[in-house]
Amino acid sequence: ELTKVLQPALLIYLLGYFQPCSTMSTLTGWLLASGIILMPVITTIFFHPYFYRMQMYALQLRLAYSGLVYRKVLRLSGRSANTISSGQITNILSNDVSQVETALHFINHLWVAPLEVMIVPIFFWYFGSNFYVSFIAIGYTVMLFCFQSLYGKLLVKFR
Repeated sequence: ELTKVLQPALLIYLLGYFQPCSTMSTLTGWLLASGIILMPVITTIFFHPYFYRMQMYALQLRLAYSGLVYRKVLRLSGRSANTISSGQITNILSNDVSQVETALHFINHLWVAPLEVMIVPIFFWYFGSNFYVSFIAIGYTVMLFCFQSLYGKLLVKFR
């Protein structure tokens, strides 16, 4: 995620190289251009092992969760077993377990997103001419968050 924030900063410095009265050396321009090109490569190098590891943890969690459900079903008394249908058990094993598995993939964004919301306005202030523009971007992000949470509630309601 850091590379996604640094890439525009490098681009801003690179644009400074192309100013008519720039004192920046050619080597610096090449290094900035190389940094812009390498940022997606670095993102890929770090993202794929992370995603692989999270997928392995998610599969282990799915297996453990399924084992707990099976163990609980086997311990049910005859009377309790008659009140719960096999469809409910199948629903728990398919839908609920997959939601837990999906949540594990994106748990990292719980701490990264607020950190980025704090860092991006600083970049706007440092690199931009108007600090208040960053608050427009943050307001838009908060508005999208509200709409997405409302959409999620409606989706759960009508599901």
